[in-house]
Amino acid sequence: MQNESHWEEMLEKLYIIGIYGSAENDPDFLNCFARQYPFKNAGKHILGLERHKYNQKMNDFLLDEDEVKVKLDGFVSGHD
Repeated sequence: MQNESHWEEMLEKLYIIGIYGSAENDPDFLNCFARQYPFKNAGKHILGLERHKYNQKMNDFLLDEDEVKVKLDGFVSGHD
């Protein structure tokens, strides 16, 4: 990054939504993002959505699930 003086500001604006199979099969999936970026509060910046909790396959549309919509709304509204 050329503008190191803006690094902290950029981190505050970075939010990651990771969609993956399951925490049981991929327990380190979300942690890889937390290790990649030095967030002060990784839980505020990273949301994980497990397809298998909703019986969703790779080609399914996860936003068809009402619970996922609620989680996304809460994640996004917490950053206004």
